[in-house]
Amino acid sequence: MITSWMASEPVVVDPQTSLQDCREFLQDGLVRYLIVADDVLIGVLDAPSVFAPGCRARVVGELSFSEPLSAPVRTPAAEVLATLHESSRDVVVLLDESMPVGTFSEHDAVRVAAELLPLDLPITRFTTKPVLTIDADVSVADARVRLEEGVVRHFIVTHRDEMLGVLSWRDLRVARDEERVSECVAALQWSIGWGESLRNAAARMARYRIGLLPVLGATGVEAVLSRTDVITALREHLQSVGCIEARAV
Repeated sequence: MITSWMASEPVVVDPQTSLQDCREFLQDGLVRYLIVADDVLIGVLDAPSVFAPGCRARVVGELSFSEPLSAPVRTPAAEVLATLHESSRDVVVLLDESMPVGTFSEHDAVRVAAELLPLDLPITRFTTKPVLTIDADVSVADARVRLEEGVVRHFIVTHRDEMLGVLSWRDLRVARDEERVSECVAALQWSIGWGESLRNAAARMARYRIGLLPVLGATGVEAVLSRTDVITALREHLQSVGCIEARAV
């Protein structure tokens, strides 16, 4: 059952909750999702939703929501993983009848991968190429536009061919549009090499809540390892041991 993998006791807000309260919940990144419900599940709020520039909503009910991913809390864990992997969303809400009782996110899947993947599985087959970069001199406004396109969630920040760090929504949430990317991206703290075990890389991502790890080789950043890549490996592993059936995307 998914109960062994999920994060329990999600933060649930109703349509009358103020956006300012939601921002305070999400400010430090310890809470990644707010579940919106009022007798029934309505949607999911994350940092990009509540820190979006130009958002004039005062309460949650003034926002629009796409239909959230959800599953009964008694659903087999591997089936919930497949649902998450085959979607463009990053969290599944687990329901006991209509009551949200947990979530299963990409971060949770990486945490599971750090426990279940074989120790000798290399990262080689699961990394993403080419590496998508953004220049440090690009404005925050332009960076937000590129992230809002939804193709990627992170960029490698470069300046004169030097890698400075990894840019995500978390870095931009309180930045001003006129600022440069260089002013809000944190210096690179974590990277991996081609000889790294995928399980060890997943453990590092889970421990430090990292969404993407640059892979360094002889020519610099040669690939990246994302949460999606780790989930792909986890799903393949579960298929190989008979825990999940292959499903078409």
